[in-house]
Amino acid sequence: MTTERNIAIAAGGIGVAALLIYLLRQRVEEPPPPPPPPPPPEKGTLYGRVRDATTGQAIAGQWVYIDGHPSESPTDSDGTFSVVLDPGWYYELVVDGYQPYSLEVEAIAGESTPLGIIHLTPELAPYLPRYHGHVEDRDTKARIAGVSITLSGPEQYSITTDGNGEFELTNIEPGLYYETIEATGYHDKTTHIRFREDTDFRRTINMVPVGISVAVLNPTGGETWVIGQTYELQWHTEGLDEVEVTFRHWQNSHIITRSVTGTWDLLPAEPGHYSWTIPHEWGVGKHPVEPGNYTIRVNGYKDGQYITFAESPQFQIVE
Repeated sequence: MTTERNIAIAAGGIGVAALLIYLLRQRVEEPPPPPPPPPPPEKGTLYGRVRDATTGQAIAGQWVYIDGHPSESPTDSDGTFSVVLDPGWYYELVVDGYQPYSLEVEAIAGESTPLGIIHLTPELAPYLPRYHGHVEDRDTKARIAGVSITLSGPEQYSITTDGNGEFELTNIEPGLYYETIEATGYHDKTTHIRFREDTDFRRTINMVPVGISVAVLNPTGGETWVIGQTYELQWHTEGLDEVEVTFRHWQNSHIITRSVTGTWDLLPAEPGHYSWTIPHEWGVGKHPVEPGNYTIRVNGYKDGQYITFAESPQFQIVE
């Protein structure tokens, strides 16, 4: 912050532009903060004043950290701080909510070393994603109002579609979510969605009328299955004639989907089961099947056209 000297303007006046130039020339630099009390003989003190680089305002009531060592107390009303340290060189000053500030200063035993006025740049708040779109009837494409959409994950979110079947959720915490969609006269839908920072997600949700459905009956979630062993996959369908059964490996950043048949062939919807020996390798490239969290997803088809799907809760595959 600067102060300006009192100025007497003679009669006759001065133009606004000339006055501004005159004032700028009279600007006086802000005086440095006064030194704190001397440190103990075996310690050194670094002291100064912190200001917001955007507003120029003092950063008051905040702890100042130099290479992780906190100030003696929070900054006072004009941003003044002091940090008592062991003798040596220090390289970084940090205040919560601001970008780290690089230093290269020595704390000297028995001395207080001034850092002057430090202008800190505020940290930019991350842009949190937006989830929006509309819900429609799969067959007629008519928009559906009053549909309940729930996201469960790092946070919980819920919304109901408006009269045009549209929805919008903002500021979603990034991460993996389990989505549940419910509408009267339609089958519930569940799926997983991963939201990433700085990336909006738009979706058209197609609801399947009651009378067409698929459900995974086994696994039920929480099981531990072993590579090389055989397990019975089970599902139930209504109004469908074929299914595609996949196993999906849930890793931190992505999902790997593979066919349980190894060939992506469709299976008859009935009788609703398939004996699956968990392979050690999968695909032409013989990719290993890694231990971890998996789900079974059953995609339902009618007359060769994809209609809907169901997915099991997660279970473990181990060696």
